[in-house]
Parts: sequence; structure tokens; C-alpha cells
Amino acid sequence: FGFIDPEDIGDELDDKEPDADAVLLVMDSPGGSVSGIADLAAKVRAIDARKPVMVYASGLCCSAAYWIASQASAIYASMSAFTGSIGVFQAFLDQSRRYDAAGVKVELFKSGPLKAAGMTGTSLSDEQKAAMQATVDTIFAEFSGAVLSRRRVKPEAMTGGDYYGKTAKPLGLVDSISDLNTAKADLRKIADLR
Repeated sequence: FGFIDPEDIGDELDDKEPDADAVLLVMDSPGGSVSGIADLAAKVRAIDARKPVMVYASGLCCSAAYWIASQASAIYASMSAFTGSIGVFQAFLDQSRRYDAAGVKVELFKSGPLKAAGMTGTSLSDEQKAAMQATVDTIFAEFSGAVLSRRRVKPEAMTGGDYYGKTAKPLGLVDSISDLNTAKADLRKIADLR
């Protein structure tokens, strides 16, 4: 389904970046799991300190993908790209009533109040819900902090929505709406100036 591990992208950057004058990351991703994203975003920022990094959003550059992209010098996007989705969520599907209706009861024996939170067939306790919300809030603080450290994104773009085409530019999510060839040409100019 087009899945790629952030570590694989980081390895590819480690391999190719030393010989490059600039880096262009072409992205088409709705985002995904947070695992490894902060590290890859930090790597993009570190490379950008040495040589220009540009992101081109060809289709989607949302959520975790946007976290990474936000650390580049510039973000260009196609007219039909969706960008943003700055936010974090964690879902829990409470199936306890379904289990009850089927005559199934889940008994948990655990070492602490947060262990087995989200176990199929159970409900979350208030303490487990609070712990999950605290995790979401912590990750969002890191995500939004990284974005705002590099970009002047308007507050209304920091609420989890994704923005189509030209609506992303006035919100500070992208620097230019263009095609890939224009992005490449502009990146060459930026690299020549550094």
C-alpha cells in the first residue's frame, strides 16, 4: 500500500545526501504512525542546516508527513495537493457491550492500572483515558512545536484540518503552488545562492 518506514527514508538520506548539493523530497502521504517521525524530521532539519532541503507535495502531505516536511527550507505543492492535518489522535474501539451481548466476559489480571488499556472486550477506565489523552497532548506539543519552530503557520491551520491547493498558502502551510519542474528549478537557484 505504499508504506515506507521512516528509518528507511533516513537511511536513504544518509546514503545520498553527502553527494548532493540540495535535497528534494517528493511527498504523497496521508501521514501515519508517530513512531520514528520526530527523528526523521530532526534529520531533515539537520541536513537543511548544511544544504537546502525542499519538499514537493504531489498529492498528500498530511499529519506525520507534514511534520517531516515542515523542517525543510521550503514546501512547494501541486494545485491539487492536500497539506496540513497538524494534529494527533489515538482511537479505541470499545467492544465491551458486544462481548456482553454475546455472553463473553473478559477477565484481566494485570500489574498496574494502565496495563492492558484498550484490551479487546474491555472499556477504558477514567485513569486510562486520561493517560491516553496525556500522550496525545504530549505528541501534539512536540509536533506543533516543530512546525512552529520553522514555519509561520496560522493558528487555524493547527487544528487538525487538511487544506486543498491554494488555500494552504495563506495559512503558511506551503510556500508555493507550482509544478514539480518549477520546484526543481527553484531548488537549484537556492542551492547556487548558498
